Amino acid sequence: MLPSLIDKLGAPSSKKNGAGNTRTANPSATADRPPATRAPQGPRYSRPPQRPLQHSTTIPPQWPSQRDASITLRGLKPKTTASDIYQSFERYGNIVSINIFDDVQGRPRYAHVRFKPAPSDTSFFRQGECIIHGNPSYFAWIEFNKKAEDGGGFTPRRRDGCPTTIDLDYVSLKFGVQIQRDSIMVKKEVFSKPNYKANGTSHIDFEKRKFILYFEPEITLPGSTPLGLGQMRADIKFSNIKQLYRIDNAGERSALVITVTDPPVYWKIRNPIATGFRPDCLSWEANDLWQRAIEVRGLDAPPGPASLEEVKEIDFGRWTTYWIDLDTATASMLPNIEQLLRDWNITIKTQTFHLVPSKEAEIWRLLKGSQDTQPTELNVSSFWAQQMAWLEENTTSQLAFDVRYQLEVCLSHGVLIEYTITSEFLKKLVELSQPPVCQSNRARLILEYAADRGKTIWNPMGLFDNETAMNYLPETSTRLPSHCILMRKVVVTPTKIYFNTPTAEMTNRVTRKYRTLTDNFIRVQFTDERLEGRVKGCASDRDDAIYQRAYRVLDKGIKMGDVHWEFLAFGNSQIRENGAFFFRQSSDGPGTVTCDSIRKWMGKFSHITVIAKYAARLGQCLSTTRPLPPTIPLHKIVRIPDVENGKFCFTDGVGKISSTLMLLIAEAWNITFPPSAIQFRMGGCKGVLVAWPNVKGTEVRIRKSQEKFSAEYNGLEIVRCSHFASATLNRQTITILSCLGVPNEVFLDLMREQLDDFDQALTNPNKAVQLLMRYIDENTVSLTIKEMILNGFMDSREPFIDTLLHLWVAWSVKTLKEKARLVVEKGAFVLGGVDETGALRGHSKAMEGRKNVPQDKLPQIFLQIPDERSEGGYRVITGLCIVGRNPSLHPGDIRVVEAVDVPALNHVVNVVLFPLNGDRDVPSMCSGGDLDGDDFFVIWDQRLIPPERSHAPMDFTPLPPVEEEKGPTSDSLKMFFVLYMKNNTLPLIAYAHLAMADFAGAGAKHETCIDLAHLHSKAVDYAKTGIPAEWDGSMEPPRWPHFMNQMRKSYHSRTALGQLYDMVKPKAFDVNEGYKLPFDKRILNRYRLSNDILKKARHIKSQYDISVRRVMKQLEIATEFELWTGFVMSKPRIGTTYKVQERVMQESSAIKHQFRIMCTDEVGGSTIEELGPFVAAMYQVTWEEVRIALHESRHDHIRQDGTQGKRSISARSMPFISFPWLFEDILGEVAGGLTALTKATKSRTVRDVKDKTKAEAKDETESSHDDELEKCWDLSVDGHVIHRGQILHLFGDDDSDDETSSVDGNVVEDPVAVVDPIALGQNPEEVGDLIDLDPVVPEATLAIAVGDENEPVAGSPALRPMPAAGAVAKESEPVEASLVSPPGLIWTPQAREVDVEVDGEPEHEDVEEVEIVPLETAIERYLRKFR
Repeated sequence: MLPSLIDKLGAPSSKKNGAGNTRTANPSATADRPPATRAPQGPRYSRPPQRPLQHSTTIPPQWPSQRDASITLRGLKPKTTASDIYQSFERYGNIVSINIFDDVQGRPRYAHVRFKPAPSDTSFFRQGECIIHGNPSYFAWIEFNKKAEDGGGFTPRRRDGCPTTIDLDYVSLKFGVQIQRDSIMVKKEVFSKPNYKANGTSHIDFEKRKFILYFEPEITLPGSTPLGLGQMRADIKFSNIKQLYRIDNAGERSALVITVTDPPVYWKIRNPIATGFRPDCLSWEANDLWQRAIEVRGLDAPPGPASLEEVKEIDFGRWTTYWIDLDTATASMLPNIEQLLRDWNITIKTQTFHLVPSKEAEIWRLLKGSQDTQPTELNVSSFWAQQMAWLEENTTSQLAFDVRYQLEVCLSHGVLIEYTITSEFLKKLVELSQPPVCQSNRARLILEYAADRGKTIWNPMGLFDNETAMNYLPETSTRLPSHCILMRKVVVTPTKIYFNTPTAEMTNRVTRKYRTLTDNFIRVQFTDERLEGRVKGCASDRDDAIYQRAYRVLDKGIKMGDVHWEFLAFGNSQIRENGAFFFRQSSDGPGTVTCDSIRKWMGKFSHITVIAKYAARLGQCLSTTRPLPPTIPLHKIVRIPDVENGKFCFTDGVGKISSTLMLLIAEAWNITFPPSAIQFRMGGCKGVLVAWPNVKGTEVRIRKSQEKFSAEYNGLEIVRCSHFASATLNRQTITILSCLGVPNEVFLDLMREQLDDFDQALTNPNKAVQLLMRYIDENTVSLTIKEMILNGFMDSREPFIDTLLHLWVAWSVKTLKEKARLVVEKGAFVLGGVDETGALRGHSKAMEGRKNVPQDKLPQIFLQIPDERSEGGYRVITGLCIVGRNPSLHPGDIRVVEAVDVPALNHVVNVVLFPLNGDRDVPSMCSGGDLDGDDFFVIWDQRLIPPERSHAPMDFTPLPPVEEEKGPTSDSLKMFFVLYMKNNTLPLIAYAHLAMADFAGAGAKHETCIDLAHLHSKAVDYAKTGIPAEWDGSMEPPRWPHFMNQMRKSYHSRTALGQLYDMVKPKAFDVNEGYKLPFDKRILNRYRLSNDILKKARHIKSQYDISVRRVMKQLEIATEFELWTGFVMSKPRIGTTYKVQERVMQESSAIKHQFRIMCTDEVGGSTIEELGPFVAAMYQVTWEEVRIALHESRHDHIRQDGTQGKRSISARSMPFISFPWLFEDILGEVAGGLTALTKATKSRTVRDVKDKTKAEAKDETESSHDDELEKCWDLSVDGHVIHRGQILHLFGDDDSDDETSSVDGNVVEDPVAVVDPIALGQNPEEVGDLIDLDPVVPEATLAIAVGDENEPVAGSPALRPMPAAGAVAKESEPVEASLVSPPGLIWTPQAREVDVEVDGEPEHEDVEEVEIVPLETAIERYLRKFR
């Protein structure tokens, strides 16, 4: 499989240039260059139409001495590419870069060509002209830049300049491992060769801020001469340098020793050398001559599973100490080098190191076969066997899996060094794993302590003498919420593998099913080297080694001793961050559990032939969800039809749920007010469920568009609940609104208002409260901070609240600067749903393209949001609005609509409802959205309503997917994963669109921007279709606006985005001053606390601090305040800011939930009377720790490491203070703030509503409560009972080969359709044609149930298909009030709401008889209600 992958990715090979010739010569070498050719003569060489006003006729005298020089080429033809220019000048000198520009005034292209050094051969220059080779070749004007490019640079501390580079010539380069503070083990040595300077000299690049080391490794084969592997280089960034040492041993060469924090990026020269030009590319640089390198492996060591035990010729990932023996000339420059590096905060220490000969690490032999015992079980026989083994001096150490795993966590992160691990150390770990010590997992906890500290331990045996390590008790695995588990996470980089300490995370369907096998799962993520961030898509073969490494890990798995994890599947959001789940086979229990058996259990996928769809269906089972408690009954699922118009589905992904069930969900989730909608998973169904009053009991109504496959029924699983968040603009939406006619001044005014508001919010509590209520983030943290301020904590300058407020302002200003994230006060960001009543007016295609569309012709929406003027009240939005989704790249992605008030919809809050009718559904026009969980922004600020009201929407119809003849397999899943990594051009396309829209006068309406929008849509669908969006180099922007921070080809933008960027000055987030503020005396003086309660609080706080520190380390978050709020100030290495914020809040919520439970369990309740004293104790012990730390910051003391000095005041050194704020509401009550009063009022109101609704639910489902607990999970579909664990298959959909629905092993025919038609403005005579009747019924009629006229939401009676006159119809469960839309809509009825018996006995008893009338009569009676 791997060779085919290499073929697909493009293995390194010779490439042909534009003329069709294969390049094998070194483009940088001068020795192998062919002689310069004479200028060809004849008419086939055309000249530019006119000369530039200023051009060079002579070569500048300083040209030969310039180390860095450039020329400008004018009059280039439109089709000229960087490849053409490279062919024209490669023979004359070393080309560093080529950049082609399209002139903004429509003049011919021009280009900058940079050489390093200036070419000594200038025969290309002929009186101001030069030849550009192409088809055909032609003459262009040439200009020499008068000022040398290498004028030097600046360092952070000096303005007198510094050289761009300093050569670093060496005699030998040693790769090694620092095994002690003064000892380095040399693992490999390479020597300098004369031809190194042909392709580059090792040097320090101050412009790019890195060391660049060139070397050529060799492999020595038995009985043969060394085999050279070609030239390589290592790029060591300044920011990656841990320490730099200078070695000056008497009588020996001077040397530099570099130790790094993480492995640097390695490259190898292309062999044979190829130029690496992309078709039609306009830019090229010398780095395109290189490909990524990830390892040097011996010929007798084929790749196997990824592990720390792998043997390599040069291990780039673990040999991260570099000893550079300098030549005499470079050694003499060390004082100057040291002075320049000091300006970059890099100090060179003088040190004496002992060089230790290379040897193999003994640890792997000692650990051989160490996975025989389970993580937490006591294996008595193993214990005695090991005791006998020690008596026999056996050198093999048997470690339990969890201890072995934690040991490799320490090894992979460099906390422990494999060469210093001895048999005594391993024996001690085994001893601490045996009874009675193993009851507390002491061996594992010691290693967790080491990993959490994150500092290198030179003497591993010293851990057992460390009192803190021996008493370390994080207890992170105890009292986890039922919806959380501890998950192990592994990060795979090109050169290394990192194992991480398990942390709590929310479960998904698979991990809940196999909860007893939690230790068998790992979450794996593929990244670039840690300082590089995510793996980026690459159209060329430059990064193919990274993709091949990823495929090998997917194919071969990950190994740790006897444990072998294999690829399982990946979630739909995981693949976007290059993540997947792995699993190790288990034979525990009744049968063997394998990756194949788990995938088979997930659902029935045999009918799927599209690999992308198969991956998405598996990913559906891996969505992070929270199941309903088993005490909530779910008895009935009703199938209802989708509403479609041709290829447009108006109900795509949305169904219904009863208000009763929604209230029970709110109570289970501890939500004060029941949400109007939830995003869910259930069997093979997914999407959104909106609460409707006409859905009775505990009923869920599902549409065909929501069922993706058939799968085992395991209850209703909730992804999230609907809630209100403020709408925000960003760079994409501002770009679209600008091109639709919104003036720049509108955005500038919004920016001025917000910057002024944020300045006032730091000192004015009233202003802060107003802003926090207006600018509600997606996680509603702002509302929590608002409650804290109302409780008086801002007035008292409480340190935690003061810091949170400063963080919120700094984070908000940061997003304004980096993303133009303007919060719109008159806006909302909410979940999408559909108007089931059909009252809203739909979209008319006839209005597309018209600028001044009348308001009464616009599509309508319904939106009801919280009313900030009324506590607990809501208000309906009316008037003109814009609605859209993120990201919006096409001018038609943002729609102008009319918001209206429909009384029948007033039960829906914090959900935007779209029309059920029209020529096209509105969500699909908003960046190709649907209703299966998409969020939409709605803005009613009239300043932001564009004059162009109905730009034609884009057609988001995806391309036909790629199908496989034999159907998807696990191998094709692996291949798809890797190809997605390589071909994921989504960020590149979005970036190019933003730059091009800013550069072009037409903005987002520019032809290239429209093409990029279509390409972006294709890239979004890649995960569904398997068809990549192929990047075209011609779409690369000619220039980049300054706000995108591109160093090359940049210009100062004067568009709205450019002006917004210039308006914002970032605010620094400094936590240091907050620690000096006084704690709130209202809480400290409230209770007289006993030592016992303080001791308990200290114990839980120590565990809380460990959990917080661990999550902060894994998420790379600097402060606990960022974790608590989700307002992360650092730029994520992997994933978008939004995704990182979402993940941070998931981890934060899990920690908060876990420790809230621990605290409430400790006191035995959750009321203010029970919790108040304990929360006050939590606050006091935190205050005590801070007081001690502040004292140590002012006075010398003995530190934990034995040294003496003062404690620094910083987030890293000070105690955590967020612990008591697990109960921010209780703290407010203890302090006597407003929370106590408002909470009591709310609880009474909500309790009354809950009690009433619970009583109704009990009456409707009373019989179910008499059953056993397991039957609470039973489900009724059309009268057939489905038990938990059985297959749920509602529709015979396109994803299935079956024509009928299978329920509980029985085949059930598709039920009779039930349609409740409401004529939405059409001719009454046409209504009958819109009703799709079951063909079995010979003469269809409609029946109106007596006394049931007011049941439907819209106040209309329900109409139901019935048998011919004279037959007896029977009514079963509550009838769905479905709707018929205007002509052209196609119904796919599936709901069975009525049981029909013709000439037979009733199937059910106690049913209501109905009057049978002819169809025409029924319609006439129905329409009479509206006359």
